[in-house]
Amino acid sequence: MGFAYKKILTFFDIEKFLNKYKYKLICIGSAGNIVSYSEYCTNLIYVNHKIYNKIKKIHYKNISIKNVTKKISKESPYTY
Repeated sequence: MGFAYKKILTFFDIEKFLNKYKYKLICIGSAGNIVSYSEYCTNLIYVNHKIYNKIKKIHYKNISIKNVTKKISKESPYTY
């Protein structure tokens, strides 16, 4: 992604390929600024459908797992 490369890979290209294998995007890391830098670098986390479904169950159960995830609360404006 970005202007520094002759071959340009888009998110659509990545998704099209990974969707065939039932992978889903669950996280995009903070990236730089395309205006300040001619290349766009970021971290993407994709998981297969089995892991995605496990993550979804944890979310709906609203549980905390030490060093992994914290449950959401109506008292916290950043998690609800």
